[in-house]
Amino acid sequence: MLGTYWQEHELDTEIDVYVGFGVGFGNLLEEESGWQSLFFAGTYNITDQVRLNFGGRYQDVEKTAVFTPSIARPNGNLAAGEATAFGPLNPLFSLTDLSVQTDDVLPEVGLQFDTNENTMLYVKYAEAFKAGGFVMSPAPGGMLPDPISYRPEFAEGVELGAKMLLADGNLEFNVALYNTDYTDLQVNVFISEIATFVTQNAASAHTTGVEFDGRWALSDNLILGFSGSFGEAEYDDYAGQECNTLEDKQYIINNPGARPGACSGVNNAGGQTLANFPNWTINFTPTYTYDLGANLVGSFAANIVMSDGARTSPDRDPIGVVDDWERVDLRFAIAPADADWEFAVYG
Repeated sequence: MLGTYWQEHELDTEIDVYVGFGVGFGNLLEEESGWQSLFFAGTYNITDQVRLNFGGRYQDVEKTAVFTPSIARPNGNLAAGEATAFGPLNPLFSLTDLSVQTDDVLPEVGLQFDTNENTMLYVKYAEAFKAGGFVMSPAPGGMLPDPISYRPEFAEGVELGAKMLLADGNLEFNVALYNTDYTDLQVNVFISEIATFVTQNAASAHTTGVEFDGRWALSDNLILGFSGSFGEAEYDDYAGQECNTLEDKQYIINNPGARPGACSGVNNAGGQTLANFPNWTINFTPTYTYDLGANLVGSFAANIVMSDGARTSPDRDPIGVVDDWERVDLRFAIAPADADWEFAVYG
């Protein structure tokens, strides 16, 4: 397979913050982007049981933008013909030459081995990147965000797994071990001293673990679906990570004369867990079907999820933590055997 991809995109984003007369602020980001890509993929059958899958993609992404910060003018100090709720702080502050560009060759290769008609083992390696961009959140007072752009994110991943059909064909089971290393991981953080969310780059991070899923036909009427994951996701190096508000205040107390935000300059998040990544998650989805007579079929299903806790923000804010949790969803349905319609109740 051989192909090409092309995309042109325009995006205008205006964010205005109303915080009182004369002190509101905002910005206008006018962005244009272009995406070009060439890709190929193929399979070489080494033997009847062994296959080599290979592919690659050349991708080029370029973004340009004009960034215009603004402040609120709600008090009528301007001439009537010029007065607006929000206007440029100074036309000279508009940045017209903002640009970020990334291009790379992204390989992908995998080997599959059929040990028998019911088991396939595989190993796979792939690379990817996420394009850089511009910080859209406005800084107070009509100033420019600093920095105003963020770098692309790169990832390299390895996966080793198996797909199996067991128990006389009644059990489908898939399992995979994975490891992904990130360089310049893009992280959305809150900078407390200017009350603004910005996207930054962490130096490096990794995720590693095991995932599994499957379906087991326990009887003609009962099927048990299941899935789960166990793993870790940590920063390897993240110098200058933003401190949360509590850490920032404590740092100023311990270091008299320190300016707000100085804590972030000495902080390194290496070894800390990434946000929104529980160490484990388990899911069960049993479904029981039965004959109701009169050409009707009933079914009762459940979705049972259990998960470890996780942080919801990258700055270790103690209130941004979700504890271990469980959820149970139930569904009862009635439908004709030919499935022309269905009536279901959820809870």
